[in-house]
Amino acid sequence: MRKKDELSKKHTCMQSAHPNEMTFVLIGRDAAAPHAIREWVNKRIELGKNQPGDEQIIEALACADTMESEGRKWVGAATHYPEGMGEESRRLHREYNRLVKEQIAGANNGIAICAVTDECNAKGIILVPGGENL
Repeated sequence: MRKKDELSKKHTCMQSAHPNEMTFVLIGRDAAAPHAIREWVNKRIELGKNQPGDEQIIEALACADTMESEGRKWVGAATHYPEGMGEESRRLHREYNRLVKEQIAGANNGIAICAVTDECNAKGIILVPGGENL
């Protein structure tokens, strides 16, 4: 599942995990990830937890296939903004940082900070420390 879907949809693995439960994430650009997923599928079936036609198994195998076909395109790519949004991301980061500095100095600008944050979310941009320099 793509990161944006995993975090936004209900009933996903991350949404179902207990807050203190250990999780392990594989990313598409990891050359070992498709193999690890297929081994996980084999073990689930071997243990009787799933059948080959189960939705969870079909989704996992499709994920492995997608990782193999497109995973290398993410090597070296920036991870905190969508493709083609670099300059817009840097602009929004600068604006956000300016507003935070003003707030630290005593400005009552919470509404403006929320507006920039909402704009980032709407554009799929994640605010990260130092993001304006990437």
